Amino acid sequence: MFSVDPFLRRSWQIFDGMENIAAFAGVPVPPSIHLTCDIQQAASADIVVMAVPSFAIRESAAKLQGILRAGTLEVVNAGKGLEKGNL
Repeated sequence: MFSVDPFLRRSWQIFDGMENIAAFAGVPVPPSIHLTCDIQQAASADIVVMAVPSFAIRESAAKLQGILRAGTLEVVNAGKGLEKGNL
C-alpha cells in the first residue's frame, strides 16, 4: 500500500496499527501487504492495485510507468469516481 502523502494522518494510523480503524475497524491489514510511502517499492511487487481518487489515476500511473519491472503480473485500477472534464 502506498500513500501519496506521507504525512496524511490516516495513512500513518494504518501504518502504525496495521488496521484502517476509520473504514474497517477490527479488520487487520494482512502481513503479506507491504505498507509504504515510497512508490519506488512498487518496483518489486508482483501485483499493484491503484485505488486512488479519479483525479490522481493519471499521475499515479505515470509514476508507476517508469519503475515497474517486466515481471509485474498485474496492475489493477480500482479508481474512485470520475475525472472532471473527461466524461
